Amino acid sequence: LLKTLVFVNVGNTFIAALLVFVNLDKFETIAHEIEYANELTMASSEFLLAAAVAGYTPGSNERLLLGAVVFAMLVATAQLALYN
Repeated sequence: LLKTLVFVNVGNTFIAALLVFVNLDKFETIAHEIEYANELTMASSEFLLAAAVAGYTPGSNERLLLGAVVFAMLVATAQLALYN
């Protein structure tokens, strides 16, 4: 699952960069939206990495990991909402 998320992340970044390279004026908005949506996949992959490193056992670390992921997703969603 992590490899798939990383592959989607790299692919989306490449597509957004290619759109900007082709025509900045025409594709700027869609490239930004792709990158902001890409942050949601990055937050998911960061959660998987943090859970693997921390061992993800129920306890005090569970709230910290969940809080960090929710905060990262809220920031990405806010950026996506504010840009439009």
